[in-house]
Amino acid sequence: IGSLGKYTDEEDVVGINVRNCTITGTQNGVRVKTWPGAPASHASNFMFTDIVMINVSNPIIIDQEYCPSNSCKSTSEPSLVKLSNIHFKNISGTYNTESGVTLICSSGVPCENIHLIDINLNPTEPETPREGRFNVKGVVNGLEILNSSF
Repeated sequence: IGSLGKYTDEEDVVGINVRNCTITGTQNGVRVKTWPGAPASHASNFMFTDIVMINVSNPIIIDQEYCPSNSCKSTSEPSLVKLSNIHFKNISGTYNTESGVTLICSSGVPCENIHLIDINLNPTEPETPREGRFNVKGVVNGLEILNSSF
């Protein structure tokens, strides 16, 4: 879901449901992204449920510092897109990078009510994975990421 906040006249995004999917060999699995310097808006009530990841680079990612090829108008200003009530539930499978879950929320308006429930992700290679979590208020229940420091 994104790129939220790229344009100044965007409306709020509410009520997205993604369920019963198999995602294979992609760069990203389920992702919410906003641009740095994005004007104030809301994105809420997203449900990602019953998803299988097979050899995905970034299975679960929230990125509120999204800036492809350094093309952003301002990277010093945080995104003001307020992300809330985002549920990741019953997501399993494999990933081929060092991060199975990455949550990078805005320092200006931290994410709220982010739920990770029954997550079971395993790396395809035995290297030590790392998970990232910044500016997040939420719930973790049933999270199992092999070799994780999350």
